[in-house]
Amino acid sequence: MSSRVEMRVVVVLALLFWGISHEVEGGRELERELRRLNKPAIKSFQTEYGDIFDCVDINKQPALDHPLLKNHKVQKRPSVFPRGLGHKTSAKTQSSIIGLPDGGCPEGTVPIKRITKRDLVWMKSLKDNTKHFHPVDAKTPGFHQAYTRQSPGTYYGAQGGISLHKEPATDDQSHRSVITVSGGSPDKLNAIQVGWTVNKAAYGDGATRMFISWTADNFGKTGCRDLLCPGFVQVDKSVAPGMVFQQLSTIDGAQHDYYFSIFQNNSTDENWWLMGWPEKKIIGYWPKTLFPDMKESFTSLEWGGYVQVKDPNTKEYPQMGSGVFPEEGYGKAAYFKFIKLVKNSAGEFQDVSPKEVVTFNDRPTCYRVGPKAELLYWPGYHFFYGGPGGNCGH
Repeated sequence: MSSRVEMRVVVVLALLFWGISHEVEGGRELERELRRLNKPAIKSFQTEYGDIFDCVDINKQPALDHPLLKNHKVQKRPSVFPRGLGHKTSAKTQSSIIGLPDGGCPEGTVPIKRITKRDLVWMKSLKDNTKHFHPVDAKTPGFHQAYTRQSPGTYYGAQGGISLHKEPATDDQSHRSVITVSGGSPDKLNAIQVGWTVNKAAYGDGATRMFISWTADNFGKTGCRDLLCPGFVQVDKSVAPGMVFQQLSTIDGAQHDYYFSIFQNNSTDENWWLMGWPEKKIIGYWPKTLFPDMKESFTSLEWGGYVQVKDPNTKEYPQMGSGVFPEEGYGKAAYFKFIKLVKNSAGEFQDVSPKEVVTFNDRPTCYRVGPKAELLYWPGYHFFYGGPGGNCGH
C-alpha cells in the first residue's frame, strides 16, 4: 500500500472515530440534561397519546432551578382574585376536557410532562431561529397571523374563551391560537402566551394541546414553551401545559372551547397567574422576577391565531382555526369569546371596548380576522378569525 493511500485511510478512520466520539458525547450530554430536568417522581401517568406526566414535589419542581428563583417560595393561590374573573357558559358551546384521571397527582405534588430527547433536540434546533415563537413580529419569514390587539396601555390581565380545532399536522408546519400579554422594548420583549397549539415537530403528533410560552428578551436567551425550561411555577395537581384537549369543534357540529385567564396581583405579589375554566383551576404562575421590563412600560394584549412553516420559501401554508374565513360565522369559523382585560391596579376584568382595539392580518387571501361578532348572541366582545391557508406568499 502506497504512503498516499495509507494517509487517506488514516484520515478517513480519524474522521470516522471523531464522528462516533462526537455523537456518543452528544448522546451523553443529552442524557445528563434529561436527568437534570426530569425530577424524581412520586407517581407517574402515561396518557393514551404516549405522554408521561410525573408527579413531582411542588417545592422541587423544575421551575425553581431558575437562577432568579433560587430562594423562591411557591405560592399555591393568588392573594387577591380580580373582580369579574372567569368564564360565562352557554348552551351553544361546551368546554373541552383536559387533565389527568382520578383527580391527578397526590397532594403536595404537581404534574410535569416528562422531557424527552425529542424535546431537547427540537429546542436545540431553535437556537438558529430565535424568532420561532415571536408573538408580535409581523415580518418574521414563514410566519403569518390574524389577531385582535388592544390599544397600548397599562394592563394587569387578559382573558377569553378560545375555540378548539384539529389541524392537519405535518412536520414542517405549526399553528397556535393564543392570548398574548407583552411589554418592554422590541429587543427586550417580555411576553407571556397561553392557548392551544398543533406542532408535530415539537410534540411528535398532531394533537391539539394546551400551550404556554414566555420570554424576557424577545426569545434571545430566555424563555421556552411549556415547561422545557425553568420559569413557570406549576400549582394545580391535575392540569398542566402540554396536555391534550380531548374534545374539539367541528364545522356544523358541536363547538368546544377553553377559557384562560392571565392576571397580575399588582398590589400584592405581582406574579402573573394563569387559570383555566370551567374547572376553575389555578394552573400556576410566572414570578414577577422573570419580567424586568413588563411593569416599566406599556403592556400590549393580543388574542389571535398564528401559523409557522419551517421553510420560509414555501408557497403552501396550513389552515388557521377551523380552516374557514370569519364570514362563515358561528358553527363554522374559529372564535375568541368574552375577551376581557384588567386596566386598573384595583384588579377588575372588564369587556374590551370596540373603540380601543384594532384587527390585523398580514395575508387576507389566506387568513382574516373579523370585527366584533354579534352572531354569538351573547353580551361582551367576541370575534371570528382564521382561514384555509394555501398559497399565501412569503
